[in-house]
Amino acid sequence: MDELLFAHITVAASVILAGLLSFLIKPEKPSLIMGFRTKRSLKSDATWKFSNDQFGKLMLWNSLVAITIQIFTYFTVTSLASLLITTAALTIGVGVCFILTENQLKNNFNEEGEFKYSSKF
Repeated sequence: MDELLFAHITVAASVILAGLLSFLIKPEKPSLIMGFRTKRSLKSDATWKFSNDQFGKLMLWNSLVAITIQIFTYFTVTSLASLLITTAALTIGVGVCFILTENQLKNNFNEEGEFKYSSKF
């Protein structure tokens, strides 16, 4: 098997696995192994659960976008260029996932880690 094709398959599997794990596994308490661990997400159990849910959804979308880019570029540019473009897109996507999750935490929680908007009912 061509080495670059094997690299494409490995990258695709890694991307899908990372997206699925982030989406499917929801740690109940902060973990040293897994989870969205930032200063803001560790404020309370509510921020922890909210941030991991949001980040998981975004990572799943990120993995789907990266795989789509990888398939498209595999057939339109050289294999090495396709790997580089996919890696760049994935890296940028993870950064965007972090920024969007942090913004959601900032918009929905106060400094103590409590929901800003609580129901009066």
